[in-house]
Amino acid sequence: MNCLSWNCRGLGNQPTVRQFDWLIKQKKPELVFIMESKLMETEWTPILQKSGFENLFVIDCDNDDGGRKGGLGLLWTSELQVTIKTSSRHHILASVDNQCNSIWDFCGVYGWSRTEEHHHTWELLRKISLEIGDKWLCGGDFNETLYHFEKKGGNLKADSRLCAFRDVVDSCGLQDLGFSGDPFTWSNNQRGEDHITERLDRFFGNEAWIECFPGYVVTHLTRKSSDHCPVLLSLDRDEEDVRPRSKPFRYEAMWLKDERCKPFCNNLWQQGGLLESATDFKQKIEDMGVELKQWEKREFGHIRKRCKELREELGDLQKPSNDPYTKDKQRLVEAELDDLHSKEEIMWKQRSRVDWLVDGDRNTGFFHRVAEGRKKRNHIREI
Repeated sequence: MNCLSWNCRGLGNQPTVRQFDWLIKQKKPELVFIMESKLMETEWTPILQKSGFENLFVIDCDNDDGGRKGGLGLLWTSELQVTIKTSSRHHILASVDNQCNSIWDFCGVYGWSRTEEHHHTWELLRKISLEIGDKWLCGGDFNETLYHFEKKGGNLKADSRLCAFRDVVDSCGLQDLGFSGDPFTWSNNQRGEDHITERLDRFFGNEAWIECFPGYVVTHLTRKSSDHCPVLLSLDRDEEDVRPRSKPFRYEAMWLKDERCKPFCNNLWQQGGLLESATDFKQKIEDMGVELKQWEKREFGHIRKRCKELREELGDLQKPSNDPYTKDKQRLVEAELDDLHSKEEIMWKQRSRVDWLVDGDRNTGFFHRVAEGRKKRNHIREI
């Protein structure tokens, strides 16, 4: 089981929605906590449809003269039984039953951002600790660091600020679950000496929860479309070791978007002369399938590989650097990623076998969920 926490800084623009769809498609989380959605409840409907999630609980954003801010969302799949216990503009507390282990509590926290208001976050955590069951998982953007080394750049924080955070963590019986990846989860996206990065986003668990899920792994994912990186929690590290089965030949609708496809097919068909029997026809189709599979690997396989390379490059660019052109390079990399993701939408639409939506619909995550559902139904676990 995977859980995802992300301060997306607004889920109303296309690049952020694309990134959200990609996260759902690639990481397959069953439970997702979104902060700063900047959406009202009714505006979540298309997001829910695209993501493929069956359930959603929303805290509306603030919508005043100064613009939209805040807003929370908790999404979960039908594999989970989730009951909302309490909520506010800064938290969602829910009981979770994944039907494999005993019931545990999840609390998504979005801490007050202003330093003088941090004490509200600590008071909230202490209050929540009195409302939970035996097992407690807590994650989100706490808008504060535990230690000085969790910040790079800018002025040194007062020790009292960090001590206050550590004190509430200890009093609530929580333990930092650690991480792999970039040590910082937030960046101010400035250059040179003005560049500041901090670890503001994390997961905590109490001792009972950790004993229940000893194989957990926390990963800081690449930052894109937000100044916060998504944080992924995998409850079972073995799930990451699953390898896909070899795939049979499949015709891809996205090939027709490439002007080289038709001439390539015509040339293949004309090779070998006339077909004199049904056996010849069958052999011709099989030979074309083999050639098209190799052609697809040459011409389209690079899309997936290139996406992986770009995300690794983006991760490197987000590390501290004295290069004055780093931010410009980041924008170019993100633009190329958006273009490649749009091409993948055609593929996932076809595989989902949904034909009642027009080509312009941006439902990559939704199509992927449907396609994955088909794959699960088509898989024979045992005889």
